[in-house]
Amino acid sequence: MAKLRGARAPVVEGATLRYQRAMSLPALANETWYALRLDTSGDSAAVIVDLSRGVVLTVGRGTLKGALRDACNKPLVGKPRRPKIVQVADEGARDELRGCMPGVKVELAPVPEGVELRARAHLRHQAPAAGGPVRGGGVTGRTGR
Repeated sequence: MAKLRGARAPVVEGATLRYQRAMSLPALANETWYALRLDTSGDSAAVIVDLSRGVVLTVGRGTLKGALRDACNKPLVGKPRRPKIVQVADEGARDELRGCMPGVKVELAPVPEGVELRARAHLRHQAPAAGGPVRGGGVTGRTGR
């Protein structure tokens, strides 16, 4: 297929474009994020929390990988950016995120105190307006309490 000079292909929002956009963002050395999945009876949410600021960056019904990309590109708080480190509670989450963004280290760590509570409070606040993705339940993986 010949490439037309000066012509631009239509931009389609998808996983590849979100990945490219996330990789072009600055990686902040002082930011550690925590990725967790909140599971309940038949429903689950992927949540990304900025540990340095103590704020929820994104909540989604998809994969942790998609939630991480969304948190980088369109965080609920702050400017678009990439973390230097993402911590997770279990090996399944680590395997899902490992290698999805070069330069971002993924490591196992217990769920820090207050992270699950902060994520649940965010979900409860979101629930009346958006039908909130999670009601009750617990975090998958080990906890640090």
